[in-house]
Amino acid sequence: RTQIANILCWTSVIQPPMMETISGANVILPCNHTSITSGDYIYWYKNIPDQGLQSLIRGFKDTASDSRTLTFSKDRKSSELHIQNIRPEESGMYLCALQDTVVQLNALSVQ
Repeated sequence: RTQIANILCWTSVIQPPMMETISGANVILPCNHTSITSGDYIYWYKNIPDQGLQSLIRGFKDTASDSRTLTFSKDRKSSELHIQNIRPEESGMYLCALQDTVVQLNALSVQ
């Protein structure tokens, strides 16, 4: 089972406090960023214990990389990180950032 807990780091971010899924499922992590401007990128990171942040994907429009896809709403005020076929080793804290500003943090646990 996968559990995703969200810690809000920006007042304009709204997310459910937890999501669950199972190994092998496709996961969607939402990120609201109402202060985004036309040239801003969205960055997704995974926090690796004792190692720091690992960059997963970045983009200013819909982007795909490996088993991950970043999609944007038409007004670019929100986006989603899609992870296909999630595995237990992908458990962890996921971070969505607008440029160098943290937008939200997601905890993902896959069992």
